[in-house]
Amino acid sequence: MKKSTLYGILYLFLLAPFFKPPYFAATNEFINNIYNIAQIISAMITAFLVIKKRHMSKIVFCIILFEAVIILSTYLNDGHLKDTILDAIQTISLCTLVDYGLHYNKKSLIKGLVFLFEILLTINLLTIFIYPDGMYINPVNNYKSNWFLGFDNQHVIYILLGITSSVVYSYMCFQKLIPRTYYLIVVSTITIFTRWAATGLVGIALLLLYLILRKIINKFKFFNIKNYTLISLGLFLGIVIFRIQERFSYLIVDVLKKDLTFSGRTKIWDRAIYLINQHPYIGNGHISDYMKQIKYKIWGAVHAHNQILEITYLGGISLLIVFVLIIILMIKRLNKYRTYKITKFISWIIFIFMIMMLTEYYPMDRVFLLIVIACNIEYLIKE
Repeated sequence: MKKSTLYGILYLFLLAPFFKPPYFAATNEFINNIYNIAQIISAMITAFLVIKKRHMSKIVFCIILFEAVIILSTYLNDGHLKDTILDAIQTISLCTLVDYGLHYNKKSLIKGLVFLFEILLTINLLTIFIYPDGMYINPVNNYKSNWFLGFDNQHVIYILLGITSSVVYSYMCFQKLIPRTYYLIVVSTITIFTRWAATGLVGIALLLLYLILRKIINKFKFFNIKNYTLISLGLFLGIVIFRIQERFSYLIVDVLKKDLTFSGRTKIWDRAIYLINQHPYIGNGHISDYMKQIKYKIWGAVHAHNQILEITYLGGISLLIVFVLIIILMIKRLNKYRTYKITKFISWIIFIFMIMMLTEYYPMDRVFLLIVIACNIEYLIKE
């Protein structure tokens, strides 16, 4: 246990640089630079470990290919090549570190992730209490609903990754949920309900639903990653592409008092589809947030507000194909071990992400982190 805890602390220090709080990135250049230096050091240590073990998994290879397509698209479109390469190195290093840890030090790696998210989510909730009207103003879009972990709609991604890590650790070591896991669930629930961010509410509601009904859900074969993916794809085609919500305008507008445009998102989707059609095969690449708002012709629109549209915007059909390959690889791994409780839980978390991605875009390093954990499910089960 002492050795596991020591290694967990070491993984904590290796992982922490890749989870730079948006507050520091936006307001403190000195600490921001320290994080950047720490990322380089952590990336170099990760590279050394991987080369020493000659370790390269299929999922990491696919993620490298994914980032390579974005770099190529950015280069061909004269975009922000330097920032794109740095983002790619960060994403690849984080995923490689987690993949390596799950192969060789799974308990310590998961313990490090739990430590990290407990710290981040606790500090974030404290900043919400201390600064109820917002901690700082985002210089890109002038939004003020930002706290330690950034804009309130983005808090949920840290929450889901944190709770996933904690639940996995609980089942691996104790075969049941432990007090630390319940603490993280309480902190996360208070965070979401305090801010009342729409996407976050959907995410935490689906999570709590599973935790309450998990014994019932786990009995039915219907609840598996294949069906979750098909449901999500159907919702994407129905809502984002064909706009079936317009057929229920009376219920949505008159009864629920909601906007059919999902707070202007349908306009952003239309603009994203138009821009995708301009460069359908290799995409538009990365540009600055300021230039993207000009391109979208909508102030505050720094991404497509949909994961699939944003991926296709960045790298066209080429990048979308790589992403589909990654999803297929993940589905195969989870489906092979679909009868295990931990597989069912991780599959449900991925389903929550898929639902939230219909109206939001989340950084790919965070998304890939969850996919890497899913692709290493056999090592978690063996433990």
